[in-house]
Amino acid sequence: MIDLEWYVALFFIILGLFFFFAAGLPIALGMGLVGFFGLFLLASPHIALETFGMMLYTAPVNFLLLAVPLFVLMAQIIIFTGIASDLYDSMEKLFAGFRAGLALASIGAGTAFAAVTGSGTANSATIGPVAMREMITRGYDKKLAAGSVAAAGGLAAIIPPSILFILYGYIAEVSVAKLFMAGLIPGLIMAAGYSAYVILLVKLKPSVAPPLPEPVGLKERLSPLIKIWPVVLLAALILGSMYGGVTTPTEAAAVGVLGALILSFIYRKFTLEKFYEAIKATAKTTSFVLLIVVTALMFGFLMSFLRIPWRFTEAAVANEFSPLLLLLSAVMGMLLLSTVMSGAPLILVIVPIVLPAMLQAGYDPIWLGVVLGIVVQMGETTPPVGMILFVITGVGKPYGVTFWDATAGAVPFLLADLLAVALVIAFPVLAMWIPNTMG
Repeated sequence: MIDLEWYVALFFIILGLFFFFAAGLPIALGMGLVGFFGLFLLASPHIALETFGMMLYTAPVNFLLLAVPLFVLMAQIIIFTGIASDLYDSMEKLFAGFRAGLALASIGAGTAFAAVTGSGTANSATIGPVAMREMITRGYDKKLAAGSVAAAGGLAAIIPPSILFILYGYIAEVSVAKLFMAGLIPGLIMAAGYSAYVILLVKLKPSVAPPLPEPVGLKERLSPLIKIWPVVLLAALILGSMYGGVTTPTEAAAVGVLGALILSFIYRKFTLEKFYEAIKATAKTTSFVLLIVVTALMFGFLMSFLRIPWRFTEAAVANEFSPLLLLLSAVMGMLLLSTVMSGAPLILVIVPIVLPAMLQAGYDPIWLGVVLGIVVQMGETTPPVGMILFVITGVGKPYGVTFWDATAGAVPFLLADLLAVALVIAFPVLAMWIPNTMG
């Protein structure tokens, strides 16, 4: 056992993380190795091995985490029904007659589909191929097309059922149902901010969108919406059952899977082959998420062994940091780290460190989850490791979209995210109003 001061140990831990990341190892593996060898050297080999075995055994069987594969399976089933195309078509007709109507339709479709995907990358990969094809072939600027789809896709991290909120609720030990409800209004604010940016951009730089199309009557605008009523009903059923306290998030996810299967039969798209593909995609995503959970818990156990969260809290109290300064420091730190770490590991690693100090400062953990969730979502569209940027580059490649186009297009939308964070910090009721009305 090596005896080090906690801040020296923290320095070597951070150094080890960046070494593994720079070496090209997956984030989950890097965290696990740092956690294991940290305990091996700073505690004992016996504690390191015992902790690793305990995490492997206990983390995957948690009832709350069962919601992750169920929500992923629901999304995969919805995807093979082809509803994404119907949803985009409905939004296209709704915004027909508006300048940059297809960009607004992409934001609208991404917002609506976020309610049944739970993942920003899945949302972008579903809406992206349809939206990118339509916009670029009709003369939209590639940066605007890529940016609007990337921004809207990321809303799935905030609008329920967000897998990010499930992980936050698991690690912070707070109600996931209340987290889901808390993300609704901020998510809609972000979508409104994206739309406002598109409208302003087209006014200032008309060349980014084709000329104003022919006006469309009210009937033509609203008639396609009938195609997507089953998805709206399914989302309302999931959220309503959690809001009313009828189901837990895991039970609501099971209801969602059943509803998605029924929709696949209604749309006559169910086949055993497609269902098998949905099961395979769910298994891949779930195994990846659970691997991150196990390795993050291993890393978190090392932090707890060194009492770093409590040392951080003591330092904040001793230096008389104001609650706002503490919050802004955490937000800026996570925003910087989000440029090199993806969302799930970032939440699982950072929250256990900063949460005790935040609670000491009097912040509500549900509200804090929304603030940090928006920040993490921003990282998904921030280079160099923003996963959504890679997804958009992939789906836009046939139309000449490069990583630079996706990055340059997505970065201006971050202003709407910053505005949403500022509003939620200034007016906590925006996040807490709906959760506070729950039973």
